[in-house]
Amino acid sequence: MTRTRQGVAATSARPRVADRDEYPVLGAFAHVAPNTGLVMGPPPRVHLGSCSVPGVAPMQPASVVAKAAEAVRAEASRWKPVDPQTARAVLRVEREVEIPASRHRTRRPRPPQLSSGDATERLRRLVTIDRRRRAIMIATSVLGVVGLLGAIWHFTSVGYAADQPATTWNQVALSDPAAGTRAASHAVSASATPSVTPSTTQAAPPTDATTTVRPTQTAKTSQVPAALRANAIYGATIAGSCPEQEKPTTAEDARAALTAYVDCMNDVWGPIIDAGKIRFKPASIYFYVNTTVNPCTTLHTSDPVTAMYCPRDATIYVSPNGVASVVGSRLYGAELVTHEYAHHVQSLSQILTVAQKQGWSDNEYSRRIQLQAVCMSFAVLDHVDGFAPDPAAFRASWQAGPGSDTYGSIASIQYWGEKGLAATTVGACDTFSVPSSVVA
Repeated sequence: MTRTRQGVAATSARPRVADRDEYPVLGAFAHVAPNTGLVMGPPPRVHLGSCSVPGVAPMQPASVVAKAAEAVRAEASRWKPVDPQTARAVLRVEREVEIPASRHRTRRPRPPQLSSGDATERLRRLVTIDRRRRAIMIATSVLGVVGLLGAIWHFTSVGYAADQPATTWNQVALSDPAAGTRAASHAVSASATPSVTPSTTQAAPPTDATTTVRPTQTAKTSQVPAALRANAIYGATIAGSCPEQEKPTTAEDARAALTAYVDCMNDVWGPIIDAGKIRFKPASIYFYVNTTVNPCTTLHTSDPVTAMYCPRDATIYVSPNGVASVVGSRLYGAELVTHEYAHHVQSLSQILTVAQKQGWSDNEYSRRIQLQAVCMSFAVLDHVDGFAPDPAAFRASWQAGPGSDTYGSIASIQYWGEKGLAATTVGACDTFSVPSSVVA
């Protein structure tokens, strides 16, 4: 027992009972009012309904002790045991209430504490969500790349030739001076009666009396688009060199020679196209058997087509008949490739597309296209090394025909063939700024 000074209140140190997580104390403290000026031991403690009464000094009367015990028991009866999970839930609700920390920001609530099982489950869900997100991102990226590559392929392969028709080649075979024989030629049309004799000089404008008489039309140069009368490649000079090919003796040799000619034409025309600030795309060759389907049309072996150029895939299609015609004739294969490649040049330079929109009839449009290809073909054969052409053989083949309303009369073929042999630039083969009578 300890006495205190008069006028000074005695206070007992209240122990702080709390669990490690700072949850509320499950119980309470009960105090027994001590006598004035007398300080006793620690007050009784009540926890979860149980009560412990420390020893009381023996000098206290029994009634005082009994009264204190009765007070403690009465107080303890008012407390009930509390489930720890319930206490945690109550505390969690209290902590989720946002308490303003300052004038400008709000204190973020403390995240709820999870058990190890809940934390593992949440982590598993987060990992699953992350994997799905990554899979979606990868799939989206792959689809984007595939779409981009598809667009690039479409632009580089068929974009410039969307509206351009396919062109075919069905001219007479050239004689091979070295062999002294002629390859099989196709049937001459009824309107292709020879009317022009071979000449060593450039032929005059054609006047084929056997063809249908058409009204003479004077071309107005100013009305012809620049893509036809002043194309960017017209100022270029045709020159170059190709490896000389041996005379094919088998179908395999013929296919090899035709492929070599196409590769050489890519080398000859590539710089010319590039100089005109035009996007160059090399051409390819395909030898079909029986039936083949290309972006332009469907070809059958029975079709009267020796070779065809499809601008949609920049490919020259050669039939089995075309391959057989090349066997035994080196110049026949050379003219076949140079003629079809001239259509490839027309496609790259937009000549095919622009000419189709000029309002000419289908036959006149075809003649202007085909005769320009004739001119460009013989310009290559005469000005590019490696072909060793014989102009006399050319003129003999022109005289023999065939001629038609779609490819031009014999006189027109001879006229533009001579223009090609004498050409110094690509522009000499302009068949679009001339009257219709010159491309009859």
